[in-house]
Order: sequence, then structure tokens, then C-alpha cells
Amino acid sequence: MTEESASKLIPKVDGWSLVNEGGTLKLRRSWKVKSFIKGLELFQLVADIAEAEGHHPDLHLVGWNNVTVEIWTHAVGFTYPARREAELLQFLDKLQGILLSLINTFCTI
Repeated sequence: MTEESASKLIPKVDGWSLVNEGGTLKLRRSWKVKSFIKGLELFQLVADIAEAEGHHPDLHLVGWNNVTVEIWTHAVGFTYPARREAELLQFLDKLQGILLSLINTFCTI
């Protein structure tokens, strides 16, 4: 994914940020969850959506209640085609919608 295409994507997915780690652009979102178990349940929810959509983000549970989801193209030297960027946006929208509907179940506010 190019920085230009990623910067166009970010405003469309509230709460996500664009980070550059060693030249790799990643979309990142973090939450504080109510408990360690809620963090694991949130991971399972994200995993189910990710598997169905064919996107497989990195999931991080740090401490007992800090959850971060990161997604990017894993193909080295690969320019994400517009079709895949549209699919990524669709995936993030779906994930965001489900998480927002369940925010009180999983996360502290």
C-alpha cells in the first residue's frame, strides 16, 4: 500500500491510524478492554471476521487489557492493487461496525 493510497483510506475508517514501521505502512487501532478474557474474546471475533474476509491482521494483547490490531500487505515490494484496497476498506468497515456495536461488551470507555 502506498502512503498516498493509505492516506486516502484513513479518513474513511474512524479511529484507525497510519504508522510506518521500518518502511512498512500499517493501519493500526487500539482499545482498552475490560479484562484479559474480553481481550481474547475480541481477538476471536476479529479472527472470525478476518478469516471470512481473507485479511489476517496482527493481533496484540499487551498487559491484561491493551488490544491493538494492525493490518497491512504482507507482500514484500508489492503495490496493493486498488481492488485489494477496496476490499481492505470493506473489511475495516465491517470490523469497525461490529466492534462499535459491541464496544460496551469488550472495552472500557
